[in-house]
Order: sequence, then structure tokens, then C-alpha cells
Amino acid sequence: MNDKQVAIEKARILKLRDKWLAIVGLGWWDVKFNYYRIDRPSNEDVSYTAKPRGYKPAMGTLSDPWYRTAHINFYMPQLMGMTDDELEECFLHECVHIVLSYMHSDDLGKEEELVATSIARAFVWTYNRGVSDSEAKIKPKKGKNDGNKS
Repeated sequence: MNDKQVAIEKARILKLRDKWLAIVGLGWWDVKFNYYRIDRPSNEDVSYTAKPRGYKPAMGTLSDPWYRTAHINFYMPQLMGMTDDELEECFLHECVHIVLSYMHSDDLGKEEELVATSIARAFVWTYNRGVSDSEAKIKPKKGKNDGNKS
């Protein structure tokens, strides 16, 4: 992977950072991005994954919720084959891991409060960033069990 390819992938990541970190509630966190030109080791030693053996994840996250610090590790070779939509979904997935990192302690009561507060703030920030009332209204899909007869 050459310098130009790395620069292209970093630019895509930074656009997502600018778009999403505050919206998902990580605006007050210290989130560091680490870029690796190597493949992440395969998931053969990860027992909880649903991916096939030999799958190499494109990103990984480490976080400390009590000090609101986190690292997102980007494995650049895997990013090169991802569409912008795939990259965005993967990036958001890692951000949600950070938001939910409170769930890795022994005090579940505090964790639930912290996660609920973080998610609530994310919704408020999303709304305050310019979502109009008409955009915020979700129009339910018509289905056979929704009481609407077509």
C-alpha cells in the first residue's frame, strides 16, 4: 500500500469523523485514530464473531469510558476494497462500540445510566444540527398488521 492510497483512505475516514463523532455522542471524548498499513490478524482466535474463518476486520476499537478516551484502529488494506457506504457503516459500528463501552464494568446500574445519557445526548445533538420537524417525523410503513386496510 503506497502513500497515495493511505492518504485517500485517511481522507475518507476524516470525512466520517467530521460527520459522525458529535452526532453519536462522542464529541466530548478524546478519540484517537490509528492507521496501520498491515492486515489486522484474522479473527480465528475470536470466538464470538459470525464472520467466516480467516476474515480480516477493517477496524477495531479500544476505549476507557471512565476517562472518555478511545482508539479506533484502521487496517488500511481492508478499507481499500470498501465502498463509501460500507466504510460509513463500519465506522459507525465502531463508534457505537465506544458508546457502549460502559457495559464492560461490574457496576451495571451506572453503565445503564451512562449509556442512556449518551444516546439521549446523541439524539438531541442530531436534532439540533439541523434536522427539521418534518424530517424528524418517521412515516410508518404500511404492513398487514398495522391496522390500515389497503
